[in-house]
Amino acid sequence: MKRLIPIFLAMLMIPLAASAAGATAVTVKDAWISEAPPGVQSLAGYFVIENHGSKPAVLTGGSSPAFGRVMVHRTMTEQGMSSMQHLDRLEIPAGGKVVFEPTTYHLMLMMPTRPLKAGDQVEIRLSFEGGMQLPVTFTVRRADGMGGMDHMSHAGR
Repeated sequence: MKRLIPIFLAMLMIPLAASAAGATAVTVKDAWISEAPPGVQSLAGYFVIENHGSKPAVLTGGSSPAFGRVMVHRTMTEQGMSSMQHLDRLEIPAGGKVVFEPTTYHLMLMMPTRPLKAGDQVEIRLSFEGGMQLPVTFTVRRADGMGGMDHMSHAGR
């Protein structure tokens, strides 16, 4: 019986090791948030997400103490008109990457809890199917030359 206990414990560790390995398969770089005037109720977050794993990773959203809500959006342009679409899930292919940038994918950062200015840093936890969470530090940058969509239009002003 005593011999079975280490085997049983080792079997319990396999899913934990697989989960930890999956967590490191996804990386984020160049994470930034567009600066906006005080009082604006929505901002946009951009980054490059890479999946170094052998299976797709599915981004489902995020959370942050700095925002009331964090959602994944995609900007669509059709017949010269731009609109934003909320995405419940975004697949990052195995061995691939997705670029979040103005006029494409972005995080919609709703209801900031404090004004953010260029140089500030904010942690956002990205959420994935399967329960994985990835903390990412975003740096607030000047909104100069962002081009494309006016993210402040989500504020309902």
